[in-house]
Amino acid sequence: MAVSPGNNKLFCCDLLASDKYSSSKSFQENATSHHFSIMSPCFNNPCRSGVTCKPNYNDGSYECEDCDTKDGWHSFNLACYKIFGEVKMSWNNARQHCEDLNSILATVHSPDENEFVSSLPTTAAGFTYAWIGASDAVSEGSWVWVDGKSWGGYENWYGNNPNGVDHANCALIYISYGQWDDAPCSLTRPYICKKNA
Repeated sequence: MAVSPGNNKLFCCDLLASDKYSSSKSFQENATSHHFSIMSPCFNNPCRSGVTCKPNYNDGSYECEDCDTKDGWHSFNLACYKIFGEVKMSWNNARQHCEDLNSILATVHSPDENEFVSSLPTTAAGFTYAWIGASDAVSEGSWVWVDGKSWGGYENWYGNNPNGVDHANCALIYISYGQWDDAPCSLTRPYICKKNA
């Protein structure tokens, strides 16, 4: 983009892709004209081939629009998420159902992803929480994500959780405020699946 003063002391902007400048190299800066660029979050094509990248210039994020939104999937960065608010299953059955859909129980690796997951829409009455893909069932106190990624990054436990009370070895996310709780894996709860876009 080229910026230079115009009439009435207002600045004029020219996109360098216009006929006036075939590239930023052909634009010559001077005391009244300046060159700058706005880099699209989609510039390096972060989405796989054939998938549309939708940039968000406000925060530098992007969405890969390859989720089947007609079937209830929602896109965030490079993944698709679907909340099953009207279906309740144990953590293990929910995990299996997600795998049957070529997905996993949702993992949450950043505050932005946590905010997105906790704001997924649901039509179920009285819906307050859902299973996510974290468990310490193999070794008490050693939480792992179902996608195998390191636990050491982001976490958002509510209060003194995880507390391991009553064999609470599986993680829930509270919809609306996004904090996590540990609960017995045998309880039947709504759940959230996640798959790559």
